Amino acid sequence: MALNYANVENWDLDQVAIWLNVVYLGQHIKAFEKGGVTGKTILGIDDAFIQSKLRITAPAEQLVLKQALFQLNEQYRQAYLVHKRASEASINSLTGLTTMPANLASPPPTSTFKKTRNQTLPPRMPQILPPPPKPLFNKTAKELLDYKNCIYSGYVKKQGGQHKNWRERFLILSEGCMYYFVNDRATKQKGAFSIAGYRIEDTCSEPAIKSKHPHSFKMVTDNSNDRVYYFSFVSIHVLQTWKSIIEKEIMELNKAYSMAMHDKLTSQSPTLPNSDEEDVYTVPPEDSERNTCSSYSYTLGLTIFAVI
Repeated sequence: MALNYANVENWDLDQVAIWLNVVYLGQHIKAFEKGGVTGKTILGIDDAFIQSKLRITAPAEQLVLKQALFQLNEQYRQAYLVHKRASEASINSLTGLTTMPANLASPPPTSTFKKTRNQTLPPRMPQILPPPPKPLFNKTAKELLDYKNCIYSGYVKKQGGQHKNWRERFLILSEGCMYYFVNDRATKQKGAFSIAGYRIEDTCSEPAIKSKHPHSFKMVTDNSNDRVYYFSFVSIHVLQTWKSIIEKEIMELNKAYSMAMHDKLTSQSPTLPNSDEEDVYTVPPEDSERNTCSSYSYTLGLTIFAVI
């Protein structure tokens, strides 16, 4: 189904879900459905709504969502402008009218500003965003260790996916992906996954695990369909080392994503045709809370490949 950005106000839940997939935020579809977000509300979503209704609390998640919502407002406005000018031209050519018909009302205002002729409009909505890193499934442990972008490695204990037993695994972090092997000489991977979209959480909320594995954490996403990975370490020092390195890599992934998005947004900016009249357009208020991300990455649709 093609989205009509000039008609955002009339989008239903299905069209909002399609838009979330288009901007690589499909993991929030359930939250938007529970919040009853349709075209009538999506253009006015603010920080309070994101936290209280959508329950998105991670700073990086909020940042990416607000950027996407800002660009949706811009795309709506530009589509509306095209529709408005085409309608004006058609009506004027037939009737000689110079005023805007009442049935072509302006988009709902959040804040207003004036644009005069030859001034540029805000950037277009990006259509292509960088995909999450994909594991190199054909690599052996030695090849990954020798790889120039190998970040960290070591022996840990990991909980199995189907059988919830704990086994020693050799873990390798490389280019945004986690690989695990039986040992550091293994030629076949036991599993691998991209850490994009994951965050690290303590296992304190799971006493059965914490009591047997006091130095452990889990890696989770906001998508309930994604696998949760549990790791246990020999000491708190080793845990903190791994946690610090993984979170730093997650932040680097988010930084690369944000920079790519910024480049897309600023690469092209259309200009308004000459006009002797000033038009009043509506745009969302400037986002003054563009903070750097803490321990969470950008969230995209992920495909996890792993075995026990």
